[in-house]
Amino acid sequence: MNLKTTWCCLAMVLVMPLLGAVTNDFGVCYLPECKAFELTFKNHLTLFSGHSEEHRETAAKTITTRDIKRLNRHFYRATVEGKTPGKKKEVVFFQYQRSNLAPKRYGTLILNAAAGEKVQQVMGASLVVSEGRQEVLYSNGNRFAPFLHFFSAGGVHYLGDERYLVRQVLPFMEHSPSRYFLTDRKTGAVVQQPLLMVFSVWNQTAFAIQSTADDGVTCFYHLPTGKQKVFPEGFFADYQWLDILMLHDDEIVMWTYAQKLLGLQIDCHLFDGQFQKKAVTYTYERYCNILLQQDPTHGTTVLSQAGKVLWHSPTQIKASEKIDLDLDDPLIRLTAARYEALIFEQPKQMVLVDCVAERIYTADQIEHVGMGFFKLTRDGTDSWITL
Repeated sequence: MNLKTTWCCLAMVLVMPLLGAVTNDFGVCYLPECKAFELTFKNHLTLFSGHSEEHRETAAKTITTRDIKRLNRHFYRATVEGKTPGKKKEVVFFQYQRSNLAPKRYGTLILNAAAGEKVQQVMGASLVVSEGRQEVLYSNGNRFAPFLHFFSAGGVHYLGDERYLVRQVLPFMEHSPSRYFLTDRKTGAVVQQPLLMVFSVWNQTAFAIQSTADDGVTCFYHLPTGKQKVFPEGFFADYQWLDILMLHDDEIVMWTYAQKLLGLQIDCHLFDGQFQKKAVTYTYERYCNILLQQDPTHGTTVLSQAGKVLWHSPTQIKASEKIDLDLDDPLIRLTAARYEALIFEQPKQMVLVDCVAERIYTADQIEHVGMGFFKLTRDGTDSWITL
């Protein structure tokens, strides 16, 4: 960083309220004049991967870094200099709460990249770290290892609002056909589910293999009620599916892939409640928790998980910008589901779609400056949205 930039950012820190610095819920601050990000906090908890952990509250220390990257809104990481000259270490920053009434605290997770330690998957306020040959779950300052019979591609599903569907084989339950537990961190409830394998969850409905007396059946399983819709035998024989979900009782959406000469071709298929193909002109694209319906006749519609219309354009329109904010599971990267935000440009209005929280924002101009910070300009006045 040159001297001019350093003095600019120092001045910005001193007059931050005057010049409109923006801070998100995590504590990351964006300095518009410098176009730089800052994270300053006191470290209350340090976790060392491997076999040692330090749970005691460490001496207060303020850390400021410009080389910061976002994992998701709960986790950020940076490469910092270690105690040994020339040796750098990967540090993951997280918010740490001892109880719901505790003030905001921060912690750090130290990763040894040279030993093959890296973040594998991020889901809500939890993340999976690869430590050699085993995968470890970190959540709210706690380290759970070994995570028995855990599969990163289908072992943990974040349902929002601190609810998770977790695959776990507990001692003395290795012969149980029910391998999944629905956990609610707010209430502390843990409820066993009659599921052998869960591939994905959409609107509280799991696309899964449900346990039966003899074996298991592939179905849509509604987690709150236990209601199921079983797939007919041989349904998947002709499809190489990537993702499948039930939008409502009479509309099932499936994306398939095929290897072509020019690369991977992804197709969208629609079925009714009896798993029969629907003759329709529209198609769907999935982005995190929203569906984008493209219809040559009726235009473009943004739908929530529950099928509610969030925004509609009477003419078809493509997103001018697709924004990938988070670290996703590699399997999801084959589809468009990884994008957390979309921006649409219209003649007199721009539209920002928050694909995670299922919200819509409109303004005359919308600019993404990085890491989920969006500047919205209306009638010459600027405001900010942080995702």
